[in-house]
Amino acid sequence: MPDTPKPGVYASVPFSVYRSWDAINSSFLHTLSARSPFHAQRDRENPKEETTALRVGRALHSFILEPATFDQFWAVCPTCDKRTKEGKAVYAAFCEAKGSRDEIGEKEMAEIKEMADAVRKQQCIELVCGGQAEVSIVWVDKETGVLCKRRLDYHRTDGWNHYITDLKSSDDVQEREFSRDLASYGYAMAAAFSIDGWKALTGEDSIYNLLAVEKNYHIAKVWEPDEETIAAGRDDYRRVLQVAAECIKTGVWQAYGEKPQLIRAPGWYLAAHGVGPFNAM
Repeated sequence: MPDTPKPGVYASVPFSVYRSWDAINSSFLHTLSARSPFHAQRDRENPKEETTALRVGRALHSFILEPATFDQFWAVCPTCDKRTKEGKAVYAAFCEAKGSRDEIGEKEMAEIKEMADAVRKQQCIELVCGGQAEVSIVWVDKETGVLCKRRLDYHRTDGWNHYITDLKSSDDVQEREFSRDLASYGYAMAAAFSIDGWKALTGEDSIYNLLAVEKNYHIAKVWEPDEETIAAGRDDYRRVLQVAAECIKTGVWQAYGEKPQLIRAPGWYLAAHGVGPFNAM
């Protein structure tokens, strides 16, 4: 059975341990909001295998946020054709040398280094200096009694202010496009969830920054969600947290409902067949 940690701030906890903790996180809430309680709980009970994109994302976090320990946890695999005898030998030697470390390819590592350089050159590095990386927090939500958790990419205190920085890679970090990610990927919800979780534990308010790094072009941009975005994210996570609390209480994680419901084909399909409001005269 997964461990159930006590409320608190936990540094230096491996991601695999954090992932095993039996508490609700923002990814769970986003899935519940976007799909259903059934989908969220199924993913929670049956974690999906890590994709290449997620693995590269973890390596990027490690290289930018904890560069001093990167080589302890990651090994760069030399480019080789594993279909050939020579390539198989090179890869076998690499696997023996890497031990239990995670693997990242040379091409992927080159891109990670370029993105890290963009953060440094564009004077964003101050957001991930002087604090702690990969800090896990656990708290009990007062309204629902649900145990919650969140993995903070980076947090630091500067003067009277406490900052939480979330590192994101994106295809496009300009305002028009990245603002959509706030809703589509649950970034607004995660921001409010992080701010409220930290305050529940420490009593401190936080300034939340999104350190967005554009893939391919390697441009870094810092975005701070405005008050209305945080308020919307808070309303979003509180709504689905109430649903999660009810599901935990009843043990029922419903999908799309059991009763039959009417469904309507898209307007373009109806119009093509001469029916629907577009054809009303």
